[in-house]
Amino acid sequence: MNSDLKQKTVKGVMWSLVQRFGVMIISFCANLVLARLLTPDDYGVVGMLLIFISISNTFVDGGFGTALIQKKKPTQEDYSTIFFWNIAISVILTGILYFSSPFISEFYRLPLLADVLKVMGTVLIINAFSAVQTNVLQKNLEFKKLATINIIANAAASILAIVLALNGFGVWSLVLRYLSCSMVVSVILWITTKWKPTLTFKLESFKTLGKFGIMVLLANLVETIYTEFQGLVIGKVFSAKTLGYYTQAKRLEEIPTSGISAAVNQASFPLYAQLQNDKNALRSAVRKYIRALSYLVIPLYFILIIIAESLINILFTEKWNASVNLFRILCFIGMIYPLNTVNTNVIKSLGKGKLYFNLQLWKRVFGIILILLSVRYGLYAMMWALVITAYAIFIVNALFSDKMIGYNWIRQIKDVLIPFAICILLVCIVYPFSLLRIHTYCIAAIQAIAFALGYLTILKITKVNVVKDIVSQIKLFMSK
Repeated sequence: MNSDLKQKTVKGVMWSLVQRFGVMIISFCANLVLARLLTPDDYGVVGMLLIFISISNTFVDGGFGTALIQKKKPTQEDYSTIFFWNIAISVILTGILYFSSPFISEFYRLPLLADVLKVMGTVLIINAFSAVQTNVLQKNLEFKKLATINIIANAAASILAIVLALNGFGVWSLVLRYLSCSMVVSVILWITTKWKPTLTFKLESFKTLGKFGIMVLLANLVETIYTEFQGLVIGKVFSAKTLGYYTQAKRLEEIPTSGISAAVNQASFPLYAQLQNDKNALRSAVRKYIRALSYLVIPLYFILIIIAESLINILFTEKWNASVNLFRILCFIGMIYPLNTVNTNVIKSLGKGKLYFNLQLWKRVFGIILILLSVRYGLYAMMWALVITAYAIFIVNALFSDKMIGYNWIRQIKDVLIPFAICILLVCIVYPFSLLRIHTYCIAAIQAIAFALGYLTILKITKVNVVKDIVSQIKLFMSK
């Protein structure tokens, strides 16, 4: 790896972290205000429609963008071809959503959904205009520009949403926040990015990128359907209010994942693609990443489980108390999710599009079957079925990492089980503090501090150095 690429690698990881944490902090702060101004029903209405928006959005650059990044040297014709494909498919899908909105509204028995979906659907076209520009920046590891743009867009959209909510716009505050964020990103990218499309659509480029891109697209589609299917079932079987509680719990649970693992993943996929011909280096990098994430993310989620009730009461007020147990269950998924992403990134970086799709398909079919079988026994039964699915998927992913790069699946499970076992032990130790006759918030603080100190002490005694793993992985990239 030459010196210029070395600098881009380090800066890429750092600016990706800045973007993720910046957007996370802005969204989190805005949500604190909006949760007090809006109702669970408002969040539920938007949550009901996200499955349709998310599935449609997956088609817009769902797999071809990944193919552009994975390809060693994409041409101007490649980029332009995918740009016009994105525009065409977004217009078609927006039309489908518009004309199907009355039927979707009838499905949920909420008349308001039809108008909301007609407006929200336009985000597909907005995103299509900026998808390739984003791919170009990612390909060139220009994460500073992406970070700046996304932070500005989220800040502007959040301010707009709060102003609208204060003036009684209700659910439309969330809708316009969603749209305005995408609009600002698209406008700034067009102004600041050097790449512009040419009037070219080359069938050969489409076919070449499609060999890998279609498989990734289908795999992403399966993943999106599975993720959003949960909300669809909750909204249909239970109520918009219940879905609102679930949506708030899930949004809070995803903060650590978005802030830590997603940041490194955004920068690591292009780099793993560069390591695809050196299996030893790739295996070493992946193991260090798995270990580092395990020792960082798992204890963080256990602390969140411990303080869940106090956390939600402080952040969103007591009207969101029904989200507490949902949040706790989702935390068990959150602590394994980034590890699953690492393993699937390995398959994508090696260009195994068909394998990636088949693997995602069967894993998600299994998950959907469990959801349908469990929902009849209630909401919590369905939630625990999601947990079982996430951990079963981790084992399957570990098996394929073993096959692809030689990272022994039993060794990988052991790498994850060690911090997990430490956390279970510490939970047993700090639980008796809940019997103290003091304010609930004080108990939560004492438990969290005791857990953190105990965890750091155990790491010190066992001489586990997570920071060293992260630094050694960066050095590994630098040496290539």
